Amino acid sequence: MPELRSRTTTHGRNMAGARALWRATGMTDEDFDKPIVAIANSYTQFVPGHVHLKDLGDIVAEQVRANGGVTKEFHTIAVDDG
Repeated sequence: MPELRSRTTTHGRNMAGARALWRATGMTDEDFDKPIVAIANSYTQFVPGHVHLKDLGDIVAEQVRANGGVTKEFHTIAVDDG
């Protein structure tokens, strides 16, 4: 497997602070050797067309974890044209 881009924050003496922040989110030492996958989700209860995205994001995260990755979800703006 190629070197993971997340390695810049999960390994090395200079990144102890970053690892402390990762650990505060529930990550373990074993997680630092896995791919960290960010999931952008525009789920909101205010836009009818986005209500289903919470479940979809959960499915994506479940599959990433099932295949050896670590997931971190973040939310983004939900645009509504209605």
